[in-house]
Amino acid sequence: MGQRRCQESIAALQSRYKMKSLEPSTHCYAHALNLACSDTIKNIKVVRDALDTSNEIIKLVKNSPKRSAMFAEVKQVGRMSTLVSEDDEQDADDSADEIDDVHESSAPNLSKMCFTRWTVKATALRGIIENYQALSATFEKCLDDENQDSSMKTKIRGVVAHMNTFDFYYGTRLGELILTHSDNLSKTLQSATMSATEGQKVAEMTVTAIIGIRDKFGRFWESVTADAASLQLEDPTVPRPRKRPRRLETGDASPFHPSTAEDHYRLMYVDAIDNITSCIQDRFNQPGYRQYRKLQDLLLYAVNGNDFESLLKEVTAFYGSDFDSESTLRLHLNILKEQCQGKKDITFEEIRSYVTHDLSPGQKALISNAVTLLKLILVMPATNATSERMFSSLRRVKTYLRGTMRQDRLNYIMTLHIHKEKTDKLDLINVANEFVAEKADHRMHIFGKFKTTDIVKIQV
Repeated sequence: MGQRRCQESIAALQSRYKMKSLEPSTHCYAHALNLACSDTIKNIKVVRDALDTSNEIIKLVKNSPKRSAMFAEVKQVGRMSTLVSEDDEQDADDSADEIDDVHESSAPNLSKMCFTRWTVKATALRGIIENYQALSATFEKCLDDENQDSSMKTKIRGVVAHMNTFDFYYGTRLGELILTHSDNLSKTLQSATMSATEGQKVAEMTVTAIIGIRDKFGRFWESVTADAASLQLEDPTVPRPRKRPRRLETGDASPFHPSTAEDHYRLMYVDAIDNITSCIQDRFNQPGYRQYRKLQDLLLYAVNGNDFESLLKEVTAFYGSDFDSESTLRLHLNILKEQCQGKKDITFEEIRSYVTHDLSPGQKALISNAVTLLKLILVMPATNATSERMFSSLRRVKTYLRGTMRQDRLNYIMTLHIHKEKTDKLDLINVANEFVAEKADHRMHIFGKFKTTDIVKIQV
């Protein structure tokens, strides 16, 4: 939201003062993928309705401690009965021990469908699919409860009515199928070291994998119908044909209408696959991404000794004012290549680390145009998920119990919370002794001087 408002403000200023934008405006890869998934869900009605109902189911269970406990109890009873039926030939003592283990390990595994998190949609749908019978039994118990509120019972009846339909189960299974691929891609794109080229490649791999399941509807249909029959859901049916308005009719041919339920749901399946692939391709083939990829490819091609002349001309033509000249940028890239001799298949992260930490200010000035190229890549990262996690961390750190925390203390705590790897490497003995030394006259009498054995005693 903040990035979008910032881009709108910049666009307004450019329009007012007739400024030319030299920086391509793009979303990060993870955000672009989320927009592609949103477009797909909006276009596929059966998946959209299934997600809405699934969200209501999860909220009914998760937002009520009573229903959560009831759901956990139903799951435990179901697992116990399954375990007992499988272990009829074993000793009673062994079965009892295993049942106790199931009691300890069984817990509600429904995941909330948080729309601000881009990797949990498939997990939430999978939780509903795996706990379909337990959810139905839980809602039946809620309806039998005399103390249950009438308005809540009405809501539960509506959810149960949806769960008994084949359309809801089919939409849940179809949504889980396509969102599993998108969630896996989203997790990959949110890596802090994800580069523009790698982001494009993993997106292409995901699209290829999704296209590969387009012709496998028969196996998917057999699995869905078999599971729906075991759950005693309604049979799949063909909807009643509807006559299109005359103003929308073109030609004399009669409109197509599927003759069987399998053909009807095949259309939904193919439509969902085509939508998710086309949406991902449209979002990842924007001009800004292509220009950003050229920047990174130019740096990688030059350092690894590949031909980069065509990329050099395109980049300098677009970012003409940021570089001294095309020949100067070529010279500085060749100097950087010579400094990286002896290494093979150098990655962008290795180049960034080398230029940032290993080169002195004078050496950076020698290859100033190459450093500018690196800065242009860094100011428009392929993913900003790492920086956005800071806002999520702020909500976890600054709770209502810490409402009076001062700004400097909040900054210190946020730094320790975000950079956990560096926090774990701190020497606690030195930190404690530094704390005592700040007010030695007072704190030395209370704490004394800390030693390594003190940490051992605390851990014990």
